[in-house]
Amino acid sequence: MDVKDVLAIVLDPVEDEATIAMAESIVAASEARAAALIVSIQLGSSFAEPAALSRVLEDIAKGPKAAAAVTREKIAERLRDSAAKFELRDVVAESALWDRAVIAHAQLSDVIVLRRASETEHTRRALAEAVLMQSGRPVLLTPPGWKREQSWERVVVAWNAKREAVRAVNDAMPFLKAAKKVSVVTIDALPTPSGHGQAPGRDLAASLAHRGVEVELRNVDGLGRSEARALLDEAIAVNAGMIVMGGYGHARAAEFAFGGVTRELMLGSPIPLLLSH
Repeated sequence: MDVKDVLAIVLDPVEDEATIAMAESIVAASEARAAALIVSIQLGSSFAEPAALSRVLEDIAKGPKAAAAVTREKIAERLRDSAAKFELRDVVAESALWDRAVIAHAQLSDVIVLRRASETEHTRRALAEAVLMQSGRPVLLTPPGWKREQSWERVVVAWNAKREAVRAVNDAMPFLKAAKKVSVVTIDALPTPSGHGQAPGRDLAASLAHRGVEVELRNVDGLGRSEARALLDEAIAVNAGMIVMGGYGHARAAEFAFGGVTRELMLGSPIPLLLSH
């Protein structure tokens, strides 16, 4: 697999085990250089879960034994034991500028690995969206509980003929070439003079085949389901280990307010999700 640099963003040694395992798996398949960005969140930070003032003050008084410092050392210990030989980097989430520091690390990586956030994990969600929208690099969101034994031998490409989807396919090419089978999936796609053309997905499938990818085309009738639900059902049906798609083809603010395929899958996909914007 032609991946040279992998960045894993880690906040917690237990909750981010899936992130570390995914990065290790990519490194094992590609001999890529691995880096881990440890994001420390102080107990009194606005990015932390709410805590009583007395607990915050007590934590500050502990200095090197404060919760964030202990968590950071546990993460570092896990990473030092890894065969991936992670380079350790640090960012402290203290101000509104912290995500810019994260993005600076992300911009020179071939792929950034993060654990998928839940609806209530506001810091993780903001982090994933910032990296996706601002780094210019693909983000691989790993669901909680993902195991290294799982693989991406079957990959689904969510195709809607938009710029973000084109970018995602290009960014995912190392994974597509490594897969045993790639399914190009369209949902309720109709022939158009531009975009999909006369046969939705056919040209993309032919282009991938020309590049040595074992590919099939699946034009799916949504049957009244949301686009995200139909796509996820199709990915589960073919036992996909990864979904590749463009992130936020519509305005992000509109998806946040009204819902959309990117937001729905970012918060709920049980399958690793490779996103590009």
